[in-house]
Amino acid sequence: MRAFVNHGPDTKVWEEVPKPLLVADADSIVRADVTAICGSDLHILKEHARRAVAEDRERIARDLRDTVIQRIFAAGLDLHVTMGTLEDPDRTRDRIVSTLESLDQAIADLRTAIFSL
Repeated sequence: MRAFVNHGPDTKVWEEVPKPLLVADADSIVRADVTAICGSDLHILKEHARRAVAEDRERIARDLRDTVIQRIFAAGLDLHVTMGTLEDPDRTRDRIVSTLESLDQAIADLRTAIFSL
């Protein structure tokens, strides 16, 4: 027989299920034509929303780690390399400008991530 099965928030599907059996004398089979959700069951939906927020925050944290922190680390390495070019003012200036642009981009990415919270 087919039944509308609830597998959690946003996951309800028609499935083939075994026919119900009466096993004990006190058992009964009830057919429901209309249903509603009880207010006390709303905690299930609240938990789903809480998990969605937690997953989104984890994604943002990964994005920060994968982009912003790596850019800042790379800028630090670039500044260490720049120390070796101090004898050539033009080359040093170019490297510093490039590093500042990278840091500006990292700050912009950080702001975007924070505002998406």
